[in-house]
Amino acid sequence: MSWSLNSDGHLDLSGCYLSRGYDWFSVEGVAREYYFSEMAGLVAWDGREVFGLLDERRFCHLICRHGRGELPLNPLMDIDINRVERLPIMRGAIRGELPVDLYRQTERKKEDIIEVVVGAMDKNYVVVLALIDGRYRVRTAYPAGERYVTGRVMRDGEHIGSISP
Repeated sequence: MSWSLNSDGHLDLSGCYLSRGYDWFSVEGVAREYYFSEMAGLVAWDGREVFGLLDERRFCHLICRHGRGELPLNPLMDIDINRVERLPIMRGAIRGELPVDLYRQTERKKEDIIEVVVGAMDKNYVVVLALIDGRYRVRTAYPAGERYVTGRVMRDGEHIGSISP
């Protein structure tokens, strides 16, 4: 199995679609192959290392739909096509290859939280990073609505910059 990108820069899952829906085993396989090959050694736009991505739990968290406290996730039962398709968008946003706005959230825990909001075609895709000891850990990434981004991310966060590659 191998992966490719479609014209939108998303993972191309057209080969996983059967006459009445997705073959979830194929979708999970494409997601797994992309994730564990392309997320290894990830370095952020500012040169900081991104750590903690290459484990099964983080993989499931990033490709599955879920609510708070609903772990463990099953990548065949809980898989979210929108999250899977956008794995390359998450990677590109973190690496600074896409136009993004950066917001610092300060009201949470002890770690700095940086929310990366993608503009352009994948508008309102949010990647949440924790800054821990000079490195980033991806907390989550998801397609968000305009209302959430303007009402939560922008209102509660401090705009700390933009990236326009």
